[in-house]
Order: sequence, then structure tokens, then C-alpha cells
Amino acid sequence: MDEHVLCMRPDERISEVFHHHMERRVEDIPVVDADRRLLGVIRVADLLRKAIEPAG
Repeated sequence: MDEHVLCMRPDERISEVFHHHMERRVEDIPVVDADRRLLGVIRVADLLRKAIEPAG
């Protein structure tokens, strides 16, 4: 099992998500708290869809 799983903290910027996506080519990034408990998962495709969605 890989002990170096890429995880994000809730207070990290969205730009960091994209940086990690480009660097490691991951599509889903777990979001964890200070105790490394899973809070949710960021899906890069959802962020991209939201970014190109028309305002309104």
C-alpha cells in the first residue's frame, strides 16, 4: 500500500489542486482533516466543468 497518497487539506487553494493534478496526473484528490480523516474528494473534472460554466 502506498503511504504517500496525495491528499489536500480543506484550507488549500484550488490552484494547488490543479498544480497537483498536472504534476501527478491524478483525477481524484482526497480532502482530509488534520488527523487525516477523509472529508471528501475533489474531482478535477468537476472543477473544470465549474470553471467553464457560464455565470448566472
